[in-house]
Amino acid sequence: MNTVAIFLKHPTPGKVKTRLAKQLGNRRAAAVYSAMAKKVVKSAESGARIFFDPPEMEKEVRRWLGGFPGAFSPQSGDSLGGRMANAIGLCLREGSEKVVVIGTDCPDITPAIIAGAFERLDGADVVIGPCEDGGYYLIGMRRLYRELFCGIEWSSNSVTARTVEKAEALSLKVSMLQTLRDIDEAKDLGGRFESYLQNGGETP
Repeated sequence: MNTVAIFLKHPTPGKVKTRLAKQLGNRRAAAVYSAMAKKVVKSAESGARIFFDPPEMEKEVRRWLGGFPGAFSPQSGDSLGGRMANAIGLCLREGSEKVVVIGTDCPDITPAIIAGAFERLDGADVVIGPCEDGGYYLIGMRRLYRELFCGIEWSSNSVTARTVEKAEALSLKVSMLQTLRDIDEAKDLGGRFESYLQNGGETP
């Protein structure tokens, strides 16, 4: 069994896409995030598990995502790295052979990219999908390497580079996927804002 662990937040205005909100306003930024997240979830529905935040908003997250068929679990940990490591550990303990973690800030994630990540884990210890800003939209592994999530400055442009350095220090084989773009600012939308609003981007 393979698992896609999808990390997302409830699209509460003022609580998501804060950099985008400075340009578009809280409600419009939340609407964009809602549409992006739904698009990513749809791309990964098969074998996917939602890891949501805030933990107390499970009912709201379930209502927002409608009939999502997979499991829901609250994110748990003191940092983004800790939360991802804990999610991977949980999935592996429950029987997953491979786990791929994806976020919901990159709407260009496709089923083919996710399938390719799982395939690459047949010959690699770690697979990473880098973002143009130096972060990553995907990380996958067959066993938990918690060290890859420690000592990382998550808001920096060196996240992918530092992660690869840590993997190489552990003599792990890393496979890199294609580079994609996160949506952090209005310029990153590339004219797609209106289409997001027209396709389920309303805030709950």
